Amino acid sequence: MEITTGIVRSWDDSLSFSGQSGGGDLFWNNFTMGLTNLDFEKIAYYSKVFVEDYDYPGGIIDLRGASGSDILQAVEIIANHAGVDGELLRVKERVDGQEVSTVYSLANGVIERTRGQDTVQVLPDFKPSTFTGKLVVVVDSETAGTGEAVAKALQRLGRLTVVGSTTAGSPSLIGHNLIDSKSAISYKSAVLLEEDGSVMTSVVPDRGIVLSGGDAIHEAKLELAGRSHIDHNMPVIIVLSILAGILLVAFVPVKLLPRKRKKVPVEPRAKEEIARPARPAEKPEKPMKGWQKLLLVIPLLVMLAFAVTLGLMVRQSTGVPDGAYTKVTVELYTDGSDDTLSQKAVFDQLASQYSGDIEFQTIDIRTDPKAEEKYGFGKLDTFPRIIVSTRLYDKAGEQVSYSRSGRGGKVPRRELVPMIERASDVHDGWPQVSITRTKAP
Repeated sequence: MEITTGIVRSWDDSLSFSGQSGGGDLFWNNFTMGLTNLDFEKIAYYSKVFVEDYDYPGGIIDLRGASGSDILQAVEIIANHAGVDGELLRVKERVDGQEVSTVYSLANGVIERTRGQDTVQVLPDFKPSTFTGKLVVVVDSETAGTGEAVAKALQRLGRLTVVGSTTAGSPSLIGHNLIDSKSAISYKSAVLLEEDGSVMTSVVPDRGIVLSGGDAIHEAKLELAGRSHIDHNMPVIIVLSILAGILLVAFVPVKLLPRKRKKVPVEPRAKEEIARPARPAEKPEKPMKGWQKLLLVIPLLVMLAFAVTLGLMVRQSTGVPDGAYTKVTVELYTDGSDDTLSQKAVFDQLASQYSGDIEFQTIDIRTDPKAEEKYGFGKLDTFPRIIVSTRLYDKAGEQVSYSRSGRGGKVPRRELVPMIERASDVHDGWPQVSITRTKAP
């Protein structure tokens, strides 16, 4: 038996959630849900609850870097967003010493597992999601295992569009048995299969990432809103086409085109003239005409125009409403217990060290009857709880969109500070957050 020692990856909850509810433009009004560890116990539950509690017209499931081996969690996530009956997942596993093919399917709101001739109901508490909005999933080369299975199944069922790059192509699932708080055994427990029984292959995206158009989430938002880069930048493309025509005309003047010359008869010269041909007189240089000088300037003007229009294209692709601004909020939810009091000490110290576009808020459920409404993620059952949000507002102060991440339990300073720093590193062309930190003496 060969044993390899090393650091075992953390299986803590790793779910981030952002978005703006309500109707309107799907580019701004949507949810973005990041699922990294698909083995987290409540990940499937959250993936349904978050989208059911709000009126979202559409959403993005971010599976970049997502992996896992918990088959039932993957099956439940697929069933939450499938929208139709049919096969959810197929795996080859070892049961009672024999390799068998197991099929999970959804029928009339019930998840069934079929092995050979035996069909039983699994996940008896499952209730289908009521969300019917448009979905896009984002994947990358590190999406593996059950992350690939979720993306491929929902793509096959026609429930969503896949954006990103080709996934890892890692069908093997790894089981984990904890020995104690510091040790675990990992082993190959199952293999993901296609519908025809062959080993599952990589997920090929329906829409690749356009590097000049921003990151993968921006590309997913364009797909969600039904926009293409051509449609999104049509005015700029028209301007570029006109400039290209000017450039072509400027460098191919009529005088440079080949012309047919007439043959002129040449009279024979004397032998002396042939032996000593006369040296032709040098022609005086003619001053450049105005249109010739303009030809030298046009290339520079065209290059400058290209640079300006390309900048406008990027701005239009990732632009935000006029007068918009961004702010970071850090919220501490407390119930007055000893753990929350020690967390509040860290929280208050950081609040005194940060300045700029950032706000720290303490929300005590004992005195604030709207605490769960502010929390927005269902019932508050773990304290203390930290929520760090990046919020985009228009010039009238109305929230346009937001991104948030949270942690339950006590969060040490060394982990809370990076959460705040990540929140200030906004994307999709949002106005940059201006935050400074001065450490206390």
